[in-house]
Formats: sequence, C-alpha cells, structure tokens
Amino acid sequence: MHLVMFDIDGTLTLSNDLDDTAFLNALDEVFNIREVSTDWATYPHVTDAGIFNEVCMTHLQRIASPSEEAAFRDCFLKQLTSRADQIKEVPGASVMLAKLGETEGYAIAYAGGAWNNSALLKLQSAHLPYQDIPHAFSDDALDRASIAQIARSRAEKTYGCQFDTVTYIGDGVWDVWTAQKLGFEFIGITCCSNESALLAQGAVSLLSDYTDLLAFMEYLRSPA
Repeated sequence: MHLVMFDIDGTLTLSNDLDDTAFLNALDEVFNIREVSTDWATYPHVTDAGIFNEVCMTHLQRIASPSEEAAFRDCFLKQLTSRADQIKEVPGASVMLAKLGETEGYAIAYAGGAWNNSALLKLQSAHLPYQDIPHAFSDDALDRASIAQIARSRAEKTYGCQFDTVTYIGDGVWDVWTAQKLGFEFIGITCCSNESALLAQGAVSLLSDYTDLLAFMEYLRSPA
C-alpha cells in the first residue's frame, strides 16, 4: 500500500501569499510586531507554531502566554476567513485527489505546517476533500517531521494497514528536508515559482501543478 501525503499551502491550495499576509497582520494587531523576516526557510521549524514561537522569542524575549497565543490565532483565522473566497485549488488538485482516492493501492493523508483550523479552512474554501482524510498539522507537533510521522500513524489506523511506500508532496524546501529525513519519496509542486530552490535541495520529480495527471501518477509509480 502506498501512502500519498500532501502539504496544504502551495501544494493543494493557492494560499501562500494570503497566509503570509494574514500571519503578519495578526502579529501587528495583537503584538504590535512589524519587522518580521519572511525568509521562512531560516526558521528552526517552518510551521505556524514554530514561526510564532520564534517571532515571540526574538521580539518579546519570551514565549507568548496561552491567552496571547489564543488571541493571535483568533486574529489570524479571522484574517484568513475574511479573504477565504480568494483561496483556490492548485490547478488539477481536485481531479487528482478524486482519481487517487479511487485507485487501488493508494491512500491519502494530509500533513502540513499550518494550524488545524486554518488548514481545514483553506481546503474547504478551495472545495477540496478533508472529511475522513487522516491528517496532522501544527497543533500536533512543532516540527514538520513529527507532523508527518503522526499523519502516517493516523493513516495506518484509518486505512487499517501498514504502508510499503510513502510519498510526500510539497512545495517548500522544508518539505524536501522532511521527506529526506524520514526516507519518503518526494514530488515537488512548483506553481509558486520555487523550482530552482527545490532542485538545489535535491528534488528530482517536479510538476507545476496536477493538470498533467498521467505525469503525476507516473511519478508515484516510478519514484526518482
């Protein structure tokens, strides 16, 4: 059995820029923090929780209190919700997921760096399936490797089997690092103009989106 595990932002949904803007606006509104590096690859953990903690340590010299974190997350989600109509699927994603779901020998899971409520909002807004699909997000762990491991464990329970192969689909260099760390196969999605960065980290199987469904399925069948 082959588990196909998807990141969300930039992989299934066209939401990277919207997500960044909402995150930065919430930092400004809740903490009055404005000078924040958006070179996410330089953060120790490229997840909502990891970036939030790092920003607080840098600018506040402390971890946010539970009430502060709750206020930030509420503001962040409201920012996203107000622009949810702008969230679209990566071209071909819905057709690809439907095809994968009906193809024998494959199973689907989601594992991304967003917090759970924002990840599900993006999937719902892009009209992509999310109910009954095992998933793990930034609520579950601080680092992406742990998130992916949790998603795999939940998928094993959901589908009642062990997986011979896991392929991680992502758009960021941190997704390549996660796949390499865990020994997963990797397919990169380059619709956000990130092809050179993925290639530099050793990614080989790259697609701009899912409109070439045959090419995507071939990458799954014959990993590089």
